Amino acid sequence: MSKPSARDRLAEAAFALLDERGYEQTTVDDIIERAGLGRTTFFRPYRVNEDVIFADHDYLLERTRERLRTLWSGRAGASWFVTARSSRSR
Repeated sequence: MSKPSARDRLAEAAFALLDERGYEQTTVDDIIERAGLGRTTFFRPYRVNEDVIFADHDYLLERTRERLRTLWSGRAGASWFVTARSSRSR
């Protein structure tokens, strides 16, 4: 099996941290540390931490749907999504 791409690793790390800490408490440094990547790798495709969730609409919309299905099927913690969307639209 092939190694996940940097983009996938960043998205997985971001989702896990958002579940654990919430949107306001998750930083770029937290995401890259969890993903095992460097800041340069993060900032190639993304400008800020919320871009890892909302940058590539089609790709990440499907990832978000998958994540929400998992959360809503018995795991708690989906409130970060509402917080992140509210903060982004300000």
